[in-house]
Amino acid sequence: MEGIALRARIRRLIPSRIRRPLGRTTYRVLAGTSRVVPEVRSRMLHLLGGLPFLRMRDLVYDDRFFEEIDAESDALYTELVGAVMEMWAPRSVVDVGCGTGLMLAKLAERGVAVRGVEGSIAAIRRSRVGDRIVRADLERGVPRLGRFDLCLCIEVAEHLRPRSARRLVEGLAHLSDVVVFTAARPGQPGIAHLNPQPKSYWRSLFEAKGFASSPRDSELIWAIQDVPEPEYIHANLMVFERRVDAVDQDLRRKSAENPKTGSV
Repeated sequence: MEGIALRARIRRLIPSRIRRPLGRTTYRVLAGTSRVVPEVRSRMLHLLGGLPFLRMRDLVYDDRFFEEIDAESDALYTELVGAVMEMWAPRSVVDVGCGTGLMLAKLAERGVAVRGVEGSIAAIRRSRVGDRIVRADLERGVPRLGRFDLCLCIEVAEHLRPRSARRLVEGLAHLSDVVVFTAARPGQPGIAHLNPQPKSYWRSLFEAKGFASSPRDSELIWAIQDVPEPEYIHANLMVFERRVDAVDQDLRRKSAENPKTGSV
């Protein structure tokens, strides 16, 4: 049923004059329901992304898209927020690619100061946290909004082109020392997955920015096990924490840049 719904959605989004020459196989590839090699599918999406009908942000990521995502994720996000509060007790959280701010709203109810970053005007129009969501094109980078106790980035990275992956991770690293991160893996059904990658791909990018995988990802997965859907969150969830040696190096660099702070 999921594949049928995805194909129907793609048919609705692509103009008929373009639909006909593309053909049925292309729909199946875009929806992730064909048996095409994931790398080939990713490349097709990458190339098609340059065409006008797939300059997608406000076409694909529309009101209906966010209605479906929020309905699908509401129960899981409630559990995830509870686990995050228990494990880190953050006073401030930023969510990059936050959609309507569903998770931020749940955090705000618990007294957390929240900010969101989102590219879709439809999502911002439906914001659950008022003006605390800033619009930004994540292909160009993550805006510098200050420092937060925790950064979330849930099922966002795969929707950006491969060339933007390092820029995204660098932006997340500037926001917090703790990042809760998920991204679609190869073969995972979905719309506009331009860069589905295994976990090892993202680990290497975070490690290059001074972060290490945290065993707390297992704790988070365990904490949300009673809400099995959407299953891809469980499968893709990772937690990254800045390494102590990386923090020390950063302090030394800042000290060197500002002699008035003295030696570290």
